[in-house]
Amino acid sequence: MFFQGFEVKRRGELQLIKIFQSSVFESFLKGSTTEEVYASAAQVVYAALIFPLIALAIQFVLEKIRNPLVCI
Repeated sequence: MFFQGFEVKRRGELQLIKIFQSSVFESFLKGSTTEEVYASAAQVVYAALIFPLIALAIQFVLEKIRNPLVCI
């Protein structure tokens, strides 16, 4: 991912990126084998990518229920 610095700082995404990075790096300390370490990191990445998509999908459905005639 490439971000322009001022946009990241302005919208507060820099803090989100830092939290994500620290979570992933901490997950690398879990596990005693390479497979366990990668599995732990994969769980963090999965949660960071999938849960926001689910939230957006729910938000979209709720908006369609509230305003069924609005076209996107």
